[in-house]
Amino acid sequence: MWIIGRLNQTIEQVTQAYETYRFDLAAETLYSFVWNDYCDWYLELAKVQLQTGCASRQRATRHTLLRVLEAALRLLHPIIPFITEELWQTVAPMCDAKTADSIMLARFPETDGGEIVQTAFGQMTVLQDLIGAVRNLRGETGIQPNVKAPLFVESADDLADYLKYLPMMTRLTEARQVAALPESGDAPVAVCNGARLMLKVEIDKAAETARLSKEAEKLQKPWTNSMPNSPNPATPKSPGASGGKDKADLAELEDKMAKCKISWRS
Repeated sequence: MWIIGRLNQTIEQVTQAYETYRFDLAAETLYSFVWNDYCDWYLELAKVQLQTGCASRQRATRHTLLRVLEAALRLLHPIIPFITEELWQTVAPMCDAKTADSIMLARFPETDGGEIVQTAFGQMTVLQDLIGAVRNLRGETGIQPNVKAPLFVESADDLADYLKYLPMMTRLTEARQVAALPESGDAPVAVCNGARLMLKVEIDKAAETARLSKEAEKLQKPWTNSMPNSPNPATPKSPGASGGKDKADLAELEDKMAKCKISWRS
């Protein structure tokens, strides 16, 4: 499993940091693991498993959630001793890991190389790419967070094991793999690792083009006025002023407009 493999990698990195007195690296590694891997990703995946999985899958998910948290508390104890002691006294008995009266006396986590499975990392990368692609697709086309839409995926690979996570994590009504995307002149389309993704929503192309054009005009005006031949020349800006940023933002916006036109197939 991906999170167990990441836990073992973290144990190895943190142990090395402690042994070389690099407490800064230990804290940074633990923060990244707990916040990014455990909270930001695994907790969200676990919600899907707890709500849609069978009874055995739900039990396994709860055990993994507690096992990883308990081990993280032991890893964190040298840096934040008091709060980890308090939390460990509650968490450890829940996963049958209380082997001592205090977390100070509990065995420090050790790496199990057999639990670091590279295929699990690869599968997680595929899932993260799909989720990122759908989120980007929603953002680029201005779909509001409270609006749910069906997703159609055209791919030569079987993505069923990944698609079941997408509705809850990207606010979809469903995620369905199809042989070919349905015909829709307005629906936005994205490509992710060879798969074509379509959100089945109706886009007001005229309104969206007008909105993007208005943003482009607003960004273009400051640095256009600073040009020598401008009818309203402004005071020349220093190289580090905001004019360069406006120009970069304009280029990014124009790229977004081009992508929208392609996705609209206009």
